[in-house]
Amino acid sequence: MDTQFVKPKSTMFNNMSYFFRFPRNTDPGRLQKAVNAAIRNHPALSMRIYFNESGELVQEYTPGIVPPVEYEYMSDVDIINLSDELVRPFDIFNSPLLRVRLFKSPKYAYLFFDVHHLSMDGASLGIVMASIMRAYKGEELPRDYYFAYLANEEKLRDSLEYQEDKEYFAKFYGGYDWLSCPEPDEAGGKALEAGWHQEKLPFDEEDMAEAEERLHASRSVIAIAAAIKSLHEFSGKNDIMTNWIFNNRLGSYAANSVGMMIKNLPVGIHMGQVGSQEELIAEVKRQVTEGIAHSSYDYFADSVSQMVSDPMEVNYQMNINADELGELSPFTLPLANRYSAPGARLELEFLENDDNSGCFESEFEWASNIFSRERILRFHNLYMKNFVKIVLG
Repeated sequence: MDTQFVKPKSTMFNNMSYFFRFPRNTDPGRLQKAVNAAIRNHPALSMRIYFNESGELVQEYTPGIVPPVEYEYMSDVDIINLSDELVRPFDIFNSPLLRVRLFKSPKYAYLFFDVHHLSMDGASLGIVMASIMRAYKGEELPRDYYFAYLANEEKLRDSLEYQEDKEYFAKFYGGYDWLSCPEPDEAGGKALEAGWHQEKLPFDEEDMAEAEERLHASRSVIAIAAAIKSLHEFSGKNDIMTNWIFNNRLGSYAANSVGMMIKNLPVGIHMGQVGSQEELIAEVKRQVTEGIAHSSYDYFADSVSQMVSDPMEVNYQMNINADELGELSPFTLPLANRYSAPGARLELEFLENDDNSGCFESEFEWASNIFSRERILRFHNLYMKNFVKIVLG
């Protein structure tokens, strides 16, 4: 949350924004009821944040903070023209962190969905959309156990396990001068704005599955290894660290829970001690496994200064294309965003089948007041080269 204060009037952490137009045979009444039922079923979507009397930040479930969604009636042209103004910053305190609107023209029904990252993570999107689909078909919605997760997290912070996990990270990663991001080449004086670049990776799901079997490593481990290798080659430094995003959804509570569950975990490699690609991948795999085992403690939460020392992030994203609404065959309309800002110095997103083509995409977002586009694209090209070489062998 502190990160948002770097540029509070921005969409830095608008998690995902979608604008759907549904076919003419969609029942608008059923769709409206389904959207409202899905919102009610997931408490994290009705959270508010405020300071209590002790000056502590509190996140509280507030039923009714998101009012029932009603249709707004207008022409198709007027609805489509709204796409330039629908996405806008959230008021963080004492306000809903979810924005949902339904529109109805003489021909079509439309749904706009936008949520702040404090309310939910990327894996939650599919759960929300699946809830809308289930409710539309008249099915009972599974129970959301996000509160049980939060209660367990609070209990963990006062536990011996939490202290042991904190000591594990300090012992393994402390005392080294890690390089965790390319060196900046901008003075940092201009306004904080997001640079963005995306490319398709020249391999498909079959290639990726073969690489996982050959290397005995997950695709997330492969993406992390490619990033580590690239930063080593780009900088000439040997002690390389990155932050990877653990979805933290291994427990049974997670199957239908919407909320912010991810953990930021480190991988730090002494490249001077790595003799081969196989050794690099094996060590990344080991650290990923150990990181998950000690993930009651969020390593980077207390150890970085945002936009100053925060590490590059490697984030493998899957199931973020709202396919769960597929039975309704919605058409996705483009959305403009005039308020974007980077959430970190450098984010490396590895996107799975985002356009249902069977291919993968590599997406970079960076703070353009810190890195020039030319420098980041040189790093991205090296990352792409290493990633492809690992996957295709």
